[in-house]
Amino acid sequence: MFIGRLLLILVLAFLLYRLVRFLLRLPGGTVRPSFPRAGGTPPKSEDMVKDPCCGVYIPVSEAKCLVVGGKRVYFCSNECMEEFRKSRNV
Repeated sequence: MFIGRLLLILVLAFLLYRLVRFLLRLPGGTVRPSFPRAGGTPPKSEDMVKDPCCGVYIPVSEAKCLVVGGKRVYFCSNECMEEFRKSRNV
């Protein structure tokens, strides 16, 4: 009889544990950080730059670059870069 109660308590504790883990995964719950697998590197964040023409923020790696007066100016597209050139006579 004692073993039966012990097994029942263990089963209920396990079910409660699984319920709590499920609830934490719902939107608004705690998000566990993801770690890279063995041998992998974590993703690196990239600097964002603002296009002076349209105000869009884009990653540096995807931006079009123009050097004006020794300073780099970044654009989201060739069209914005050309608009900037025309407005500044660069």
